[in-house]
Amino acid sequence: MRSPGSACNTEEEDNVTDEEALVTARPAAPAEAAAEDTQARVATAPASGVDPARIRLWRGPSGELRVEIAGDRCVLRAKAVRAFPLTIPERYVSILDGEHREVCLIEDPAALEPESQAMLVEALRDYYRIHRILRIRSLRSEYRTTYWDVETERGVRDFVVKWGKETVLRPHEHAFIFIDIDGNRFSIADRRALDPQSRKFLQELEE
Repeated sequence: MRSPGSACNTEEEDNVTDEEALVTARPAAPAEAAAEDTQARVATAPASGVDPARIRLWRGPSGELRVEIAGDRCVLRAKAVRAFPLTIPERYVSILDGEHREVCLIEDPAALEPESQAMLVEALRDYYRIHRILRIRSLRSEYRTTYWDVETERGVRDFVVKWGKETVLRPHEHAFIFIDIDGNRFSIADRRALDPQSRKFLQELEE
């Protein structure tokens, strides 16, 4: 059922396609093509200065994050990321849709309703969870893109990293944090503690 002022239709939302899940927003536009195009652009533009009381976050049936801005739009597959993760991690959280477009900026998460605030904390924890690399099984590089096969404390993982200053972080000389193309994070706390073959992979990567 659609609640008053809600952009979400909970009876239909579980059957949406991937395309429809990006952003569901506002009443239907007029039949004229120009009006439809204008409304489509407005529906996907970031909502600035949103009152936190209008923002609701919850989980869909498959565990995906969903966000509603009351009276405006409903994003059925969303992601929450910190705008300033290193300098102001407790404030300024950006809500992105399925195509990584910003839907709104939550300046102070503490101003959300308790349930939405708890959901945001959980979503951020999941997004910024760091997998600790114990051993590098294989590693190859092609045109500044690296392909990894590693053992972590959660088992074997493979991932891809586009090499750059925003995706390869160096907390100190012997430590690495890699951010893959899906936003997952993998760390090496101290490469000196790795096995010889893993250290060799890293050395070849830096040459």
